[in-house]
Amino acid sequence: MISRNSQPKTVPQSAISDARLFLIVVGACLLAVVGFSGLLRLRKSGPSQLPDRPRVFGDFLLTDSQGRSVARGELNGKYCVVSFVFTSCGATCRLVSGQMAALQRLVKDQPDVRLVSLTVDPVTDTPEVLAKFSHDLGVVPEVWTFLTGPKSEITPLIESSFLPKDPSAGATNTPVEFLYIERIALVDPRGNV
Repeated sequence: MISRNSQPKTVPQSAISDARLFLIVVGACLLAVVGFSGLLRLRKSGPSQLPDRPRVFGDFLLTDSQGRSVARGELNGKYCVVSFVFTSCGATCRLVSGQMAALQRLVKDQPDVRLVSLTVDPVTDTPEVLAKFSHDLGVVPEVWTFLTGPKSEITPLIESSFLPKDPSAGATNTPVEFLYIERIALVDPRGNV
C-alpha cells in the first residue's frame, strides 16, 4: 500500500551523469567498431594481433596542434579515446579521423572524456601541419587534441602504450613504423589501455 504522504524517490544527479557518461563511451566504442569493419577489408595484413601484455598510457610531454606543451598529467582522471594519424595518409587515416570526428560530436559536453590523436609521422606532422589537418576536421581543441613531438619521444610512447612495431618498417615508402594504426584505443581514468 502506498502512502499519500510518502515522497517520490529521486536519483542523485551524479548517478545520472555517471550512467550517461558510461553510455556515451560505450556508444562511441560501438561506433568505432562499426566504422572499422570496413577498414578491415582494406587491410592486406595478417590476422589481428592482441596486445602481448596489459598496457598503460605512459608519461609524455608533447606539443599539440596549437604549439602548446601537453603533459600526460593533463589527462589523468579522464577517459581518453586515442587514435593514430599521419597527415600524408590516404584512406585509412581519413576514415579513422572521420570516426573520431563523429565521436567528438557525441562527447563534446562530457568533460571527463578527451579525444587524443598521436602522429606516427612526427617528422612531417609539425604543429602547423596538424593545425590545418585538425581545422579541416572541425576539431574542438578542448575536446580533441592532436599531439606531435620528437620522434625519439613519440615512437617509444606509442610502442610501449599502444601498438607493436612493424618488422617490415622502412621497406616501403610510408613513414609508419607501427602495425594496426587504424585502431582506436580506450584509456580509462587510471591510464589503463
